Amino acid sequence: MSSIREQIILAAVLALNTGAPSGVPAVDRGRGLALEPSNLPSGVLVPTREWVIRIGKPAGPLVHRRLRLALVWRAARPASPDTAGPDSAIDPLSSWASKALVDNSLGGLAFKTEEVEGQEPAIVWEYELGEKFFCKADQLFDVHYTTRVADAELRV
Repeated sequence: MSSIREQIILAAVLALNTGAPSGVPAVDRGRGLALEPSNLPSGVLVPTREWVIRIGKPAGPLVHRRLRLALVWRAARPASPDTAGPDSAIDPLSSWASKALVDNSLGGLAFKTEEVEGQEPAIVWEYELGEKFFCKADQLFDVHYTTRVADAELRV
């Protein structure tokens, strides 16, 4: 049996790939593609960190977990350089991701899924300038769930 963490990641990929509008690429679980215009736009979902808070301190049997997922979008400059930059190609992708994931219980595995709020940015853009001019945007989501202290494979 896989951990609840892995089940959550796979459920998020499924949510992103179910009913996606035209032009939104299928999101992969941790598999990257070569950074070539023919592979773009692309999306990859990866876990980046997890926070754990014990419930019923000091010896409570449960933990609240907050799993940070990064949805890494990549896009290239449109064919016509007179149009907007490659970041504009990511806008509809990130809009779809928010619609698909925010407030999604991911098949009952999570009790809350949200875009990162507060002091940390929800989306971070990076650019690779040059002849091809690519844009990468990490869209960050937090998934909240509960497990037993000694068993991360059992949903509570």
